[in-house]
This record gives sequence, C-alpha cells and structure tokens, in this order.
Amino acid sequence: MSERTDFLRKRLAAAQAEMVAVFAQADGRWETPVYADGAAWNVRQVAIHLAEAERGLFGQMKSIVETGSSTVPDDFDVDRYNQRSVEKRDTVTGPEALAAQAATRADLMAWVETLTAADLEKTGRHPVIGIIPIDMYIRVIARHQKDHTADTAKALGLQAAAGTASL
Repeated sequence: MSERTDFLRKRLAAAQAEMVAVFAQADGRWETPVYADGAAWNVRQVAIHLAEAERGLFGQMKSIVETGSSTVPDDFDVDRYNQRSVEKRDTVTGPEALAAQAATRADLMAWVETLTAADLEKTGRHPVIGIIPIDMYIRVIARHQKDHTADTAKALGLQAAAGTASL
C-alpha cells in the first residue's frame, strides 16, 4: 500500500466511523426528517442514499480504472437519479441500507489498497463535479458521507463530529 492509498483509506475509514456512530443512535427514529427541501429525505432514506450512491460511484471508479471510460453521460441528472434510487428501495430498512453500504465500503477499501499511482490519476466523469481523477473521486465519497452524516446528526439532535477534514 502506498502513502497515497493509505491516506485515502484513512479518510474513508474516518467517514465510515462517524456515520456508524451517528446512525447507531437512530433506532426508533428512522423516519425523522433530515431534509425539508429537495428530496425531503428522512434518516432511513439518507441511509439508503448513502448505500446506493457508494455502490454507484464505486462501479464508476472501477470502470474508469479497468476500461479507461466512464459511463456517466454528460447530461446525467443526479437529482433525478438519487430520488429514483431511494424511491425504488422504499421497503429497505435503515439497518439493511447500512449493511449494504458497509459491504460496499469493505470492497472499496480493499480495492483502494490495490490502486497504483497511475490508477489514482485516471480521470472520469463524476455525476456532480465533472471530470476528476480517481484520487478525488475517493475523497468525494468520504466528503459526501461526512456531509450527510452531519446533516443526519443535526436532525437527530446529536452533536456533529468535530474536526471534519476537507477534501
């Protein structure tokens, strides 16, 4: 493992630990609203979104590294995709979503360990940011998780994690 991949794995692990700590306190409060505007998701739906987003982004990264191409079209509507992916999984419980996300994260962590410096520089289209290298894709996954975790903690009346790192 290189110093860069170690750094990225630490970012992912820290974001995961924060998420687990917050969502562990959601028992019985899965339907608590987190967002009032836009998607208007509750705690359970945020957990579903995190699982689905990570699964999708991990697939994108693997495609970029393995084939050199991204499958995100230029006109991709991320808001529509996010809303539909959560709606399609409406019967998924919070704990089920978190288990799916944790399984994807374990696979992602193992995969990051295999990446070379050249792999980390390969670029592809991120659905929100645009063309970025794999290194940044991984950082964005951690940041995305931390942002939704902080919003969820606030909705649950918990103190947000201190010292969140930037990308």
